[in-house]
Amino acid sequence: MAAKHVEKRDPVAGESLGACEDPVWCEEERVVEEFVMEQRCGGVRDGAAGKLGLREIGPRTIVYAEAVPGVLDAASREFAGTEEMIRVREMLFGLWERFGLLPLQL
Repeated sequence: MAAKHVEKRDPVAGESLGACEDPVWCEEERVVEEFVMEQRCGGVRDGAAGKLGLREIGPRTIVYAEAVPGVLDAASREFAGTEEMIRVREMLFGLWERFGLLPLQL
């Protein structure tokens, strides 16, 4: 069973849990996407804060990265073959509706 989309909504002041200040969390055009998944899956991030860009890299795959010139392009190239990985993962967890990637720079 894959993660199921629960809702897409506007952010609410006070819910960022210290990830950022409320004026940043609640700024215009920001949305909150909520999902639920019954199976535990190691390595899954629960959330992110900051100026993120996004790009569709497959029929059901999206990559999010820092909205800085070159970073989103590099992330898109790095994960261009993700669809094959999803097919293998589906053998373990069932069909996957959407797959989002958020690479972190160290």
